[in-house]
Amino acid sequence: MRGLVKLIAGAVMIGTAVVGCSSGPPVVGKADLESDITSRLETAGQKPQAVTCSSDLEGVVGTTTTCEVVLTDVNAIEPVVEVTNVEDTTVSYEMTPALSQAQLEKSVAGLVTDFSSCAWDRAGVIS
Repeated sequence: MRGLVKLIAGAVMIGTAVVGCSSGPPVVGKADLESDITSRLETAGQKPQAVTCSSDLEGVVGTTTTCEVVLTDVNAIEPVVEVTNVEDTTVSYEMTPALSQAQLEKSVAGLVTDFSSCAWDRAGVIS
């Protein structure tokens, strides 16, 4: 799982979308955001089965949305997408990989199991 999170972080850490003219701040539509994330993952060699974003991304620095990225039938992540810069109609953003509650619980349970199976010597050192 850690390797996958590193792959996702490296693959789609920074994105930029150009949007059309409108009144108010520019907006990256859900479909455009999903397409951009899919494209970046494909370029990194990890084609997702599906990418579904929860909402459009308003071009205001600090604004966030989440997207579900399904990589396999049993492996999905929910990265947080945050606007980092806006210049005219260009919205730049970063993605921070996140685990779902179920994935986090499974990961922690695995760590506890691994930790409890370690042998401790008299000095308290794990071997």
